[in-house]
Amino acid sequence: MILWRLACWAAPKPDLMILLDVPAPVAVARKGELTLARADELRQRYLELAAVFGWLILDATKPPEMLVEEIVEKLNATQKS
Repeated sequence: MILWRLACWAAPKPDLMILLDVPAPVAVARKGELTLARADELRQRYLELAAVFGWLILDATKPPEMLVEEIVEKLNATQKS
């Protein structure tokens, strides 16, 4: 935890952080490496981090082409501001 805090302090703040979110059953179906309970636990932790740090949360159940369009839009908007 100390290293994480040091890294957060020393590193520049990113302009945009994106969380590609899927429900736990979708994650398990795609990866198969986790139990449903573990996948849900991890998802909830990431959603909590996203809320605390103001990350952009995108629905990763959308087709990849739609996700790419959405990400490019957000990146362009971030660069303009």
